Amino acid sequence: ILRRAGKPALFFLHRPAHMSAMAKSIITRFHILLLGVIIAITGTAAYKVPVDEGLAMHWDAHGQPDWIWPPEIAFAVVPVITVLVAMAFGFGALLVPKNRLEMARHVVEPALSAVLALGVCIQFGLLMIANGSDFDIIRILAFAVAAGLLLLGILLREAGRHTYAGLRLAWAMPDDGVWR
Repeated sequence: ILRRAGKPALFFLHRPAHMSAMAKSIITRFHILLLGVIIAITGTAAYKVPVDEGLAMHWDAHGQPDWIWPPEIAFAVVPVITVLVAMAFGFGALLVPKNRLEMARHVVEPALSAVLALGVCIQFGLLMIANGSDFDIIRILAFAVAAGLLLLGILLREAGRHTYAGLRLAWAMPDDGVWR
């Protein structure tokens, strides 16, 4: 249904051939967009959330908050962590040989996207909690995980045998029946 004129089903995810020879960064424009959304949510929180109230950051087994943080600290944690993670991915890519990086790019870029999208969801959930909404962080994270698993299921339908990614089981690699 999704195939078009000899192109793979998800042709829009593939890079043009003229770009494959150029050195590309692991941090893409989409990652920068996600970091920008995190920073925008943080700016909104700094402008709208009153600083005199504490923000519940953790709940015990009975659903009662057991960690209460000031909002200025609570909203600063996610941007700091996501920027550090993005920097670690970027510097890690500089340390890896280019051929190894290209073999793992299809795994590393979505992994960074997932981490940054999780940061967006957490920051948005914190903003909703701070504004008194009943649409809380647990629902946002559950929806994000469900959407991620749905996307993963769609992408795995197109996955083929790959030596450098996936499970490396000796009995699975030569068997064509496993990859149908």
